[in-house]
Amino acid sequence: MKKLAAFALALFMLALSGCGGGKDTEGPSSGGGSGIGGVLSGLRGGRELRMNVAADGDSVWLTAANTFQTLIEERTEGRYRVRIYTGEQDAAEGVEALFSGEIDLDLRSLMDLQGGEPRLAAAVMPWLFTSETVDETLFRGPGKESLFSVLRERGVEPLALGENGFLQFTNNLRPVSAPEDLRGLRVWVRSEGVEADFFRLMGAEPVVLGSTEGFAALQSGDLDGQENALDTIRAGDVHLIQRYLTVWDGSYDPICLCVSGKIWDELSETDRTVFRTAAQEACTAEIAAVRQLREELIGEFEESGVEVTVLSESQKDAFRSAVSPLYDTWRAPVGDALFADFGVVFS
Repeated sequence: MKKLAAFALALFMLALSGCGGGKDTEGPSSGGGSGIGGVLSGLRGGRELRMNVAADGDSVWLTAANTFQTLIEERTEGRYRVRIYTGEQDAAEGVEALFSGEIDLDLRSLMDLQGGEPRLAAAVMPWLFTSETVDETLFRGPGKESLFSVLRERGVEPLALGENGFLQFTNNLRPVSAPEDLRGLRVWVRSEGVEADFFRLMGAEPVVLGSTEGFAALQSGDLDGQENALDTIRAGDVHLIQRYLTVWDGSYDPICLCVSGKIWDELSETDRTVFRTAAQEACTAEIAAVRQLREELIGEFEESGVEVTVLSESQKDAFRSAVSPLYDTWRAPVGDALFADFGVVFS
């Protein structure tokens, strides 16, 4: 894991100071209670909740996770503690663990979640939002509560939405500026779902792999490209092994901070308010951090040798037209009512 040495030093200093919450860069099934963090946990007392963050350990997502951890431990006066786990390798397994109640707290993208619950695809359809419409339609419109209702049906309590951001495309063969440029490319996707169907529609070949296998396949040249948010591209060092970046602002990918239904049912009404308020504050901070990074990351990628293509509105319109059949494909799994909450109305 990148920056592991710095992280280890920080954790050692944390032990000396005797404050802060434990973090573990292994997966949520790793145990995670050993070492300095585990010793501190035992000394501090209180109930430990395991929080899975489905991103690399230096992702901006940790802005939300760390803020939430701090607020929960402060506002419950240590009655609840949060141990953070990062670096999940298999998104499908992580989603299943969340829905089955194996995870106490979870922070992951809706693009991953819709792989296990198709109705959530309503929020991650390609070119559904623009940067000008996403806040009003998703965060302040009826869409958010509709998504939350779906998640509650799956046994989890959604606390707040953050932002992975608009997904952008990288590849190692050629610049991509039109739908036909995707034909024949072999593309890494995390799960079957909207993303996989999109690339098939464009004439590309989606290949479902976990994080380690997907990165290795890109590095070896077995796969040509992948789609992800700018910060995730950076955190995973994808820009170091891919030559071309297309900033096309395709699917907008929210992240959701959830607590398992089991934990939620055990919380008092006072603690429920604490958890929800802390999550909202944490995700608000994370969204601000993501948006501030956009231009900086594009510049960083260009400096590392990546050829960046930023699509014009007319070029995006060509993609919007090309993906219209995808909405018809997903009409039945999502449902007209849920689509309508995001402004999609079928004739």
